Amino acid sequence: QLEATAVGDLFLLAARPRSALAQLSAREADVAERFGGGGTYKQIARELGVAPNTVRHHIRSIYSKLGVNSKAGITQLLHHPPL
Repeated sequence: QLEATAVGDLFLLAARPRSALAQLSAREADVAERFGGGGTYKQIARELGVAPNTVRHHIRSIYSKLGVNSKAGITQLLHHPPL
């Protein structure tokens, strides 16, 4: 992730690694937060007004993007992101 700041007629560039969570779409981030907080597929689906299969699809995509394979992995990244 790059950040540019104007300093006179020059630019100061600061680079840092993107967090894994930044890879998620807004909907995926919402689902991940609810799922990592202990919600079930059905609860999340009801809260978001979608089908449970849609939530399952988002969870599979989240697992793939974050490189985890469990609810615990999502929870770990949400509450203790790597530096």
